[in-house]
Amino acid sequence: GITSAEDKEYGVLNNSKYIPTNGNTVGYTFEGIDGLVLGANYLLAQQRNAHGSTAGEVVAQVISNGVQVGAKYDANNIIAGIAYGRTNYREDLAKPEDKSGKKQQVNGALSTLGYRFSDLGLLVSLDSGYAKTKNYKDKHEKRYFV
Repeated sequence: GITSAEDKEYGVLNNSKYIPTNGNTVGYTFEGIDGLVLGANYLLAQQRNAHGSTAGEVVAQVISNGVQVGAKYDANNIIAGIAYGRTNYREDLAKPEDKSGKKQQVNGALSTLGYRFSDLGLLVSLDSGYAKTKNYKDKHEKRYFV
């Protein structure tokens, strides 16, 4: 992940609400410089209808596709990272008149900046995230954490 903090107990840092962290992707990762990782991913549709007249089509209101790019530097006790993702959701074509409350798209960004005090075994970091969910008819939602 892009954040430095480990939140294994409380679930405060749910990064997948900002940028999806699992699923089928096609990606490229570059690790040519010591400690620097650059990456780009194309997120593929996650669920498809198996039967009926819409067989093979993406299920309504699940991920249709997405793009993610990011960079993370972790060397010389310095940690810095940033990522951006845009995730598109399939609209419900069976009920085009009822789009209220339906997700259309999520734009998210995550960042981290930290320093590792190796002699003390201590990591001090600042993690942040921002996401904007675009809905079809309802007001767009914004959320963030620091």
